[in-house]
Amino acid sequence: MTPAAPVQMEINNKKKGRPQKTSNPKSEAQRGSETILIADDEKVLRELAGELLEGLGYSVLLASDGEEAVLAFEAAEGSIDLVILDLIMPVVDGLAAYKQIHSFGRKVPVIFMTGYGAGTPETDLLEKEGAVLIAKPYEIDELGRRVREVLDRAKRDE
Repeated sequence: MTPAAPVQMEINNKKKGRPQKTSNPKSEAQRGSETILIADDEKVLRELAGELLEGLGYSVLLASDGEEAVLAFEAAEGSIDLVILDLIMPVVDGLAAYKQIHSFGRKVPVIFMTGYGAGTPETDLLEKEGAVLIAKPYEIDELGRRVREVLDRAKRDE
């Protein structure tokens, strides 16, 4: 009897049924632990943005219009690090909510989202004031990247 030839086998130690964690350097750079208030009257977009940012480690508060955003901001007593406002909303729009939030005396960075694009009187005014605008629909990576940029800039400016 001749000896058997050696057999090479690849051993897979990964557990089946569990997705493997992979590290995406791009999303790691966007991670944070700050608290973000999101106000958007479109429920699907509001919840999607919230889930995305929670997935990046942020604490998220959601509001369905500008009035709810102002009330949530006031109730949070200084714990909100960034506000994301849809520009056009019922009850109180994003621009009016922005003015009310800033009237409390705490300078908090704000990102405006709009489906109307640049060139409107509102967006022109906001751009002159140095506001950050994100056009809807936006790329998921863009939201995470812009949030991190605005938060980092606010920390540098303190």
